[in-house]
Amino acid sequence: MANNIYNPGLRNAGSYIVSGYPYMKTHSLPNAGSNAELEIDFLNVTKQIVINNNETSANRDLRVHFVSTGSSANVVGNKHFYEVPNGSSLTLDVKCKEIYFSNASGGNVSFSVFASQTHILTGSMYTLNGAGINE
Repeated sequence: MANNIYNPGLRNAGSYIVSGYPYMKTHSLPNAGSNAELEIDFLNVTKQIVINNNETSANRDLRVHFVSTGSSANVVGNKHFYEVPNGSSLTLDVKCKEIYFSNASGGNVSFSVFASQTHILTGSMYTLNGAGINE
């Protein structure tokens, strides 16, 4: 008798088809002069992340990136981030175990994060690096 039991894994399509385990939280970053950065470490590998910049004041952009600005000058220097303008949102269909946020504005930025997580353990996830991430 064949053993057809599949476990959650990075290349297991079923791990991404089922409903995800939720992460929902609102965060705040101080103004850009403080070089503020926030890292969110997820419990499991994600399948989707939704980021909402809650600010209504003009010029309160939020930067989203996959490595720390402190670990690579290329993140900011080569613009390996996405800016979420005030009052808008960003949806990422991406597998990762952590995500970083930095403040690109002159004032505090409040934002909400929703992540749909798989049952894949973060230890299975490879490190994100290379062109478009930190090179």
